[in-house]
Amino acid sequence: MELHYEIPCERIRVFLAALQSLSAIDKEVSFESEGTKQLTLRSINDAQSAAGHVTFASDFFSKPIHLHVPSSQPPLRADRIIAKCKLYNKLCCNVFRSISIVQSVHFVIRLEPFHSDSKFNESDSRSRKRRREIESEQTSSSDECPVSAGDSILDAIELIWELHCDHDILKTHRLQVGTCDLLRPLFDYDAALNRLVMHQHTLASILDPVRHANEIRFTFSSSHVRMETSVAQSAKDKSLLHTEAAFEIRELTEYELHKNETIELVFSSRELKTFQTFCKVSDVPSISVHFDLGGRPILFSTQAPSMSAEWMLSTLESDVSKSQESKELF
Repeated sequence: MELHYEIPCERIRVFLAALQSLSAIDKEVSFESEGTKQLTLRSINDAQSAAGHVTFASDFFSKPIHLHVPSSQPPLRADRIIAKCKLYNKLCCNVFRSISIVQSVHFVIRLEPFHSDSKFNESDSRSRKRRREIESEQTSSSDECPVSAGDSILDAIELIWELHCDHDILKTHRLQVGTCDLLRPLFDYDAALNRLVMHQHTLASILDPVRHANEIRFTFSSSHVRMETSVAQSAKDKSLLHTEAAFEIRELTEYELHKNETIELVFSSRELKTFQTFCKVSDVPSISVHFDLGGRPILFSTQAPSMSAEWMLSTLESDVSKSQESKELF
């Protein structure tokens, strides 16, 4: 059983940018295909302090996502299949080394044989445990668990990449994959009452001065938004390079600050910069940010007609930001 995808030439760079951006979160990336509806690339780091995913709808690809089921297999509903696997992100990125001569990419997710006991509620114990955790979290989150009891959860056994290059050259890469659980960190929109929407180039101008800083501090007030970073210049004299940038709220498309209070958030800058890079390559119109107080996750998201992306980052507690103690996402 196989799922087939066709990536046109003009969207190969967007797909590669998604892989490269997720590599800043974790060395592994998971592929999750919800039948013929969409494909999601997801990464969650070991500390569970950062998570990101990019979802490509069926119309992102040049042809509709196709599910091939051998005649020896029982019939399946394509919209009730969830295929999953994980592998090292670097292996996928290496496939696109010669991207300048690639005209199109055809890749296949080979799935394990389907059995009648492959339903979600009869799958491995870890998946069942995680689903119970997700369902218990739904009481405090506006997100819904995308997996229902009637879905068939299948593990992939191989990824096959076929690169159609200039001069009728065909390059084929076969990558072995591992199994993974369906981890879906949920963001509590009801608690995150603060929200802003900005153009992609606005975030780019904010992050442009950031050089070699591990952390970034954002201060949100009723009149402006300020960004600060500090980088040690020398280990001997302990000198710091302090960078600060600010802009007025009129430069934002939308801005909602609950109770007009001043909020300071400190979080990792590396993942945010890669998210901005992905937004630039994919040329998305705007970026949304949802946040609450320090110590609770901040969510960066963007959406286009054929794709969407979300980066969820943990922030430092307001009273312990100097001690570098961060809170896990879930």
